[in-house]
Amino acid sequence: MADFNKHVSILELVAIYPLLVNSGLAEQKPIIEEVLRMSELYHCHLLIDSEKGSGHYINDLDVETLFDNILLPFSQGKQFIFDGYMIAPDKVKRLKIVKTSSPAKLYIDQHYESMRRSNVADMATIPKSIALNKGQDLTNDLLKEARDRTATSATEDNKESSENQKTNRKFFVVHGHDMASMHELCRVLREDFNLEPVVLSEEPNVGLDTIISKFERLANTCSGVTVLLTPDDKIEESEKLRARQNVIFELGYFLGKFRSPEQRRIMIFHKCNVEVPSDISGVVYYHYQKSITEVFYHMKKQIEIWGY
Repeated sequence: MADFNKHVSILELVAIYPLLVNSGLAEQKPIIEEVLRMSELYHCHLLIDSEKGSGHYINDLDVETLFDNILLPFSQGKQFIFDGYMIAPDKVKRLKIVKTSSPAKLYIDQHYESMRRSNVADMATIPKSIALNKGQDLTNDLLKEARDRTATSATEDNKESSENQKTNRKFFVVHGHDMASMHELCRVLREDFNLEPVVLSEEPNVGLDTIISKFERLANTCSGVTVLLTPDDKIEESEKLRARQNVIFELGYFLGKFRSPEQRRIMIFHKCNVEVPSDISGVVYYHYQKSITEVFYHMKKQIEIWGY
């Protein structure tokens, strides 16, 4: 018995159980079944919205495979593979998960042996469904655990991202046509706050960089953003002036990138009477007329609050 169990895992026993039982090792059957009864195996039934039929079944999953391949992707709103099919989470009508202490093959054999003794030919029962009626339904508990794991992982990722931001002193500088303001802002960041300004047009290309790919690559290296809204474009049929549209686009990108309050290190400098977007929250605004130094002490206070 010791030698037999030494080299054979539970899942390997599940896989080779039918062969062992039907081979010359029939005398090992009680031992094999006893070992398998000490295991925990999971069986799943999935119904897909708008799909006819009895659904899809999977038998004999270990808990790690169940979470890694099905429950965690599902709880994260990602596609997952079930019985060879790629499933979108919003298409799931019902998911049932049952835990048993024996593999599906044992229950299948028992079922058809019972039918044979009763002289009943069972042509309707789906063999893979039998184990779903033999164990403990843990669907709600397992889905809750998957959601908790996902939330914990997201919290840890945000914490790690926040810590990385504090040690990363690169600040992306979004600007329009006012090059004097851009250069002045870069000088203030570099000389007064020991921060490293990153300006798209002044950074070298890598390989076959497009403007978008270069922008995304550089943006991913920065922990904060400064945005210059300068009066570059005149609005048609109006006396109002607005910033360049690429500036608004890049601002929107960073608002999406830095979503949490801990991450949102964004300073907007708007010059003179330039039009300011009205639907932006969680960012810092500074108004100046001619020089960035007009708001120097406000900048200093905010940068200190951010921990630089």
